[in-house]
Amino acid sequence: MTKRPQTLTGPAGELSHGQAQIAFSSEGDSPARPAILVETEGDSITVRYFDNSTDTFSVFKADRLAAVFARDDLCRFREQPFLLVNRHHAALGVATGPATVPSRLEVLLVSLIEDGAALEFMSDDESQPGWQLFAIVPEN
Repeated sequence: MTKRPQTLTGPAGELSHGQAQIAFSSEGDSPARPAILVETEGDSITVRYFDNSTDTFSVFKADRLAAVFARDDLCRFREQPFLLVNRHHAALGVATGPATVPSRLEVLLVSLIEDGAALEFMSDDESQPGWQLFAIVPEN
């Protein structure tokens, strides 16, 4: 059994390493849902889940999110950026790396951490995407 990280949340706008691990772990009680980007406007993002439902929420660091969506190495599904969303743990992951989603997706929970915040999950397998991580603004 994997030991659950003790630090679950960081300061507003930041994902702690523990929060990111729980949000994107396959062992969690509320798994992340795969989605594609529909649109962004300011700090608001609209996604379409694979069951065709849509969801709109705000993210912290919208300027960094816009920069990630402008990258040449986005991983895409049906020509749209591929995402993982975990509303329960207030986390968004944007896939970067291979041009298309692999047939078997794995998320390696090895983080690039800066100032205590988890910014990216890095992949050691060229066939798997890395993940640019963002905190979702909690609902009121």
